Amino acid sequence: MSWLVYLVAERRIHGVSIEDLREDIKHTEDQHKTALSITEFIEKKGDEEWADGILQDLGPWLMVQLADAANFFETTRKYVAQNLVPIYSTSSFLPLPSTTSEGNS
Repeated sequence: MSWLVYLVAERRIHGVSIEDLREDIKHTEDQHKTALSITEFIEKKGDEEWADGILQDLGPWLMVQLADAANFFETTRKYVAQNLVPIYSTSSFLPLPSTTSEGNS
């Protein structure tokens, strides 16, 4: 909250000058400078092709993270089913594992 108050106060005191706006526009239009925001990045790369580079770079890393998250949730689900379900057997929140097989009578 104090950060927000600081930003509002600083903007009121200092404001944005015409020179600041001109520098921002020059930076945005220069294709060789690094983009400082996602909006500027999209503007420099184009509306259609800005995501291609990001997906090529992040794709393999993101797949590893997704696989790790899936393994974590599967392990957690199995742990809960084996260890915690008998404690809460009267609860209707967690499904009870089947203890009898259909082939045996």
